[in-house]
Amino acid sequence: MIRFALIATLLVLSSSSIAENTDFSLQTTGAKQVVQFVSDAPLERIVGRADGISGKISLNLSNLTDGAAGTVTVDLKTLDTGLSLRNQHMRENHLHTAEHPDAVFTVTSIASADPSDISGGGVAATLVRGQLDLHGVKQEYEILGSLSFDKTDGTLRAQYIWPVQLKDHQIPRPAFLFMKLSDTQEITIDLQFH
Repeated sequence: MIRFALIATLLVLSSSSIAENTDFSLQTTGAKQVVQFVSDAPLERIVGRADGISGKISLNLSNLTDGAAGTVTVDLKTLDTGLSLRNQHMRENHLHTAEHPDAVFTVTSIASADPSDISGGGVAATLVRGQLDLHGVKQEYEILGSLSFDKTDGTLRAQYIWPVQLKDHQIPRPAFLFMKLSDTQEITIDLQFH
């Protein structure tokens, strides 16, 4: 009986050491990182992209719903809508980047993952829970998307799309003749971590 208890304890300890989280950092070279917003207002469709992006995430690849955590930070001063005057107005008059230079999404958990084990490689449909700190206002979000892991090169890819209401982050809505934004912005991220 003692021998059986000892073997069971060793098995539990060895399996718990295997199921540790893997830490990933956003790739800064060799990857095309995408953080963008799309505004589909009645008179104009505006797409803005940012390229000042950093981030880290920690995941248990064998069980994605177990202990996921991380942050992605976007430098809003790098936001580009394709027109320099519109960029300036967006940064200075609406996002107030002098006071709120970054948007930060903090992953608090992965609520569901199908499949939950991608340690051997593959793609999982996931529901991520987290908090977006934008314009000095923090809001909780649940975001559907996917995580994919390439075992051959150790790359993790995160792809998510979700709506953000300007009013939820107390962002004044631009309504100039040359810049009309929808109340709802569609946020898209496509990020590669290594």
